[in-house]
Amino acid sequence: MNIYKRELKSERKGLLFWILGIGLTLFAGMSEFLLFSDSGVNISEFMNAMPRSLMVLFGMSDLDMGTRLGYHGILMYYVILAGVIYSSMLGVRILSKEELLKTTEFLLTKPRSRRRILTAKILAGITLICLFTGAVYLTSLLSMEFIGGTVPYQAELFKEILSLILLMLLFFSLGILAASWLAKPKLASSLTLSLVLITFLAGVFHDLLDGPLVIRLLTPFRYFPLVDLVEKNTLSVSFTFLTLFLVITAGLLSFWSYEKRDMYI
Repeated sequence: MNIYKRELKSERKGLLFWILGIGLTLFAGMSEFLLFSDSGVNISEFMNAMPRSLMVLFGMSDLDMGTRLGYHGILMYYVILAGVIYSSMLGVRILSKEELLKTTEFLLTKPRSRRRILTAKILAGITLICLFTGAVYLTSLLSMEFIGGTVPYQAELFKEILSLILLMLLFFSLGILAASWLAKPKLASSLTLSLVLITFLAGVFHDLLDGPLVIRLLTPFRYFPLVDLVEKNTLSVSFTFLTLFLVITAGLLSFWSYEKRDMYI
């Protein structure tokens, strides 16, 4: 079995658990929207009465929660965070599992170059990310149809999923870079999770301070604001290119560092 297929097989259970968890979250969340709608409560007025700092912290600012798409956007705030955590840990795990399992020597004694090994692992990770985001898209459509029939929001939902793919690829590449650079997998995992937490909190401060550009550049969580995707149906072209540039740069640095460093045995 080649490396690509082996990685897909070893990661299939973890992927399934993440998909099931997010699927249940989306269906439960949209069911709550249905209950609010049937009760006659004006969700928008209720949320506007809450402190802005609390709304920002929980991703509820600027979105109209009185609509299906707006309420789904709130749920996507947490889906994006979950997707970023999954992809960043996937990047570390998929590259360093042999070092954790003490099978590095077995892998490297095969007639495969390190470049070929890393390429196969990256392709497997990209495939898993595509499966993850595809499942999120289908679940989003089904959950919205479940509460309200036909969904006329395919374009908005597609842009949400596209932004999710871009962010997951970015943090996946950063996880790969950390694992290829640091000899100890646990240190790489801690560093990557810390980066996720720091950039997420930077996104909260970005919203509290009314969106200064210098902070936005430092936090990928605000490269594609949900309010733009949901309310304006726009995806920032400049930040899309910036994200792709960061992904490619991290990938190239990963190849360079993985070929140079000593393996942790």
